[in-house]
Amino acid sequence: MAVDQKPGASSTSPDGSKPASKVTKKKDEKKEEDLSDEDLALKQQLELYVERVQDADQGVQKLALESMRNLAGEISQEFAKRQYDDMPLDTLMELVQQIVAFHMKHNAEPEAVDLLMEVEDLELLVEHVDATNYKRACLYLTSSSRI
Repeated sequence: MAVDQKPGASSTSPDGSKPASKVTKKKDEKKEEDLSDEDLALKQQLELYVERVQDADQGVQKLALESMRNLAGEISQEFAKRQYDDMPLDTLMELVQQIVAFHMKHNAEPEAVDLLMEVEDLELLVEHVDATNYKRACLYLTSSSRI
């Protein structure tokens, strides 16, 4: 005999797990709860800048790109502070991952490489290099190593 569910009640899959969309949403909410106030502010700034970069107005795009560079600088300062204070870096590195992905997608390889050098994690670059940007990334890395 089948049991009728109440309207709005969530169903489960045959294996007993919750639907993926609700699980993902709850994980995202849990992640945001785990963020410190500073991390949450940085994440919100990043989301705003990404939205503004996609604006049709060139002036808004230019300001957003400059702000994104400033945000990367703030993140590198926060990284140094947290490293000194022996605080967790996980949430900060998630933001770094997003910024690097954005820079690599928008032909700003030097900014991505600089940020990764600041947070001492150049290995992340491998995840974002492809056939369209590997030459510029390698050229910048080579020129940086000569300094």
